[in-house]
Amino acid sequence: MSTSIRVLSKDKNIVKGSTMGFGLNKNSKVIVIPRNFTEKSIVPKQYPTPTKNWTTKYAAVGLNAFGQPAILDGVNEAGLSVTTCCYPEHEGYATEKTVTPNSTEQCIAPWQLCSYLLGCCKDVKEVEKTVEKIVLVDSVVPNTKTVPPLRFICYDPTGKCIVIESIEGKLKVTPNPTGVLTSGPSIDWHLTNVKNYINLRSTTPINNTPNTTTDTEWNLEKVEGTTSWAGIPGEPTPAAQFVRAFVYSQTAPKTPNTYEGVMQTFQILNNFEVPKGMTFGKKTTGNTNKKAETECENTTVCTSVTDVKNSKYYFCTCENRQIQVVDLKNEECLDAPNIVSIDLQTEGYQQVVKRSMLTPEYV
Repeated sequence: MSTSIRVLSKDKNIVKGSTMGFGLNKNSKVIVIPRNFTEKSIVPKQYPTPTKNWTTKYAAVGLNAFGQPAILDGVNEAGLSVTTCCYPEHEGYATEKTVTPNSTEQCIAPWQLCSYLLGCCKDVKEVEKTVEKIVLVDSVVPNTKTVPPLRFICYDPTGKCIVIESIEGKLKVTPNPTGVLTSGPSIDWHLTNVKNYINLRSTTPINNTPNTTTDTEWNLEKVEGTTSWAGIPGEPTPAAQFVRAFVYSQTAPKTPNTYEGVMQTFQILNNFEVPKGMTFGKKTTGNTNKKAETECENTTVCTSVTDVKNSKYYFCTCENRQIQVVDLKNEECLDAPNIVSIDLQTEGYQQVVKRSMLTPEYV
């Protein structure tokens, strides 16, 4: 289960944060995909149309998964941020029966779409044009025998936000004025459901919807006096987490600068990290022709926050709460010949008080 939010800072920056669990494990890494790096979509041979091969125009940094050189959550040097989200209720990927030899679209594996968009697009406007010619196909992840059900949320420095969902392989783009996404149901359902909570009241309401939209229906109402949040659902379900994420991000005060916005976003996301044993889901193995489901644990493995404007990628893991950062614009590996990987420091702590430092009355 994953949750993505957006908050604003007074220096006109977008800060985006996500809790990540699906597809990640202790072997996951932060990777930097350099400019001019050639990638190939991993698509079953039976598909009649050409697979989508591409050469990156922009360098990107983010978390990989499935043991593959593919980013699931990251940002590129132009400031485009894309996050992959588990979507169990998705309406299917294209199959060899639905993709014809005369199709003008090009096939790509769903778990590679995030990397493709980060490598080839500079903003949400380019993403919208690009996905018109892309079809997501029923492609098994190598070494895992799974076809992950995915959807995607994109942000850029202008404040635009969209959600991309697959309907039989065709990509549907939906504007998302809330800047929030969790697992299923569809984004249309979430945007309808969250309006049931618009009249919730806060003593310190802040509209974290950027000026790219004139839609004021997403503003929480300001009232004087006590706070009334009695209507917020508290269960660890995608629907409930979407409502809470919307309320928390909308009422978060605009911080004086981006750094404070990053720290505030980490604090908000603490409310959406799922501990081990809390929830379980279904893992699908095989493709459309031969599927099997097994139970798997849903738990937060890593939490990331992105300074969109400055292409800084902050992250911490469930086993090491120390925040780490990759400043993409200051890295020397942007033109490296190959992908650069950074191991997650999944374990570790700093002992700040030693026994020898204690006075006798405390020993």
